[in-house]
Amino acid sequence: MQESYLTGTGAADVAAPVVEANTVYFDFSSVTLTDEFNLTLVGYRHSDDAGDEFTITRHRKPHPELLKCLRRLTLHMCLLTESLTDTQLYPAPAYTQLPPAVAVRNLLRDAVESGEAYVHPLLENYRCTSVIWKPKGVVLKGSKRARYRSLGHSLKVETPVVDVRLSLDADEEPEEWEYPFFEQMRNALDELKTELVAFMNGKYGEGGEQLELFGKDPEPRSALEIAEELIDALDKSKLTMEVTAPGGKTRTVGGRKAASTDPF
Repeated sequence: MQESYLTGTGAADVAAPVVEANTVYFDFSSVTLTDEFNLTLVGYRHSDDAGDEFTITRHRKPHPELLKCLRRLTLHMCLLTESLTDTQLYPAPAYTQLPPAVAVRNLLRDAVESGEAYVHPLLENYRCTSVIWKPKGVVLKGSKRARYRSLGHSLKVETPVVDVRLSLDADEEPEEWEYPFFEQMRNALDELKTELVAFMNGKYGEGGEQLELFGKDPEPRSALEIAEELIDALDKSKLTMEVTAPGGKTRTVGGRKAASTDPF
């Protein structure tokens, strides 16, 4: 009779026992988005009767809603590491009755509340690709697209441990040295955890929308563009460099006296 319960082939009048689903809970220690848009997750999963630590790299594309959470955290990573300042994101208007610092802070706050700040064009060069949960806070890790390819394709960006429990009262204005968006950061982290649980339960993306959400890599630059960039850097530093072109022709480039950007 027990076999009939398992196979469903028993007599019609035999009632199968009701088996309650064993709920599985996840406590994430870290999540990392790889260059191939796969996710590596580390944490602890437990149910009512068992638990185990896990490290999983799942070769399935994350859902766009999960990537949107990382996109929102990218803004916080840039602000907390001072990779981008509020003035760079939203310069003070030319004509304002408020002090410039107050005007800038108000513009940024309004943009965060509306969601506009999370898709700011300056963020296209940055990616938050890893979140690490620690006992005293959270660490956001990511990268900045490198301007000079001699340094590699990207530069590392990492926050210190951030205690996201800190917050301000609703009617309290932040001091200049206080980060004003802990509440929004907590919300993004909570939504990320929700999406990670859904990912573990099979909520994936199709694979084509990831680049649009996370910024497309620029087209490869020509040798001339790289040379022009290098000459510009040399001009600003008042340095010169000997360059040899194909055929053995040598020319000194850089320095304030350089009149042409043609490297050869």
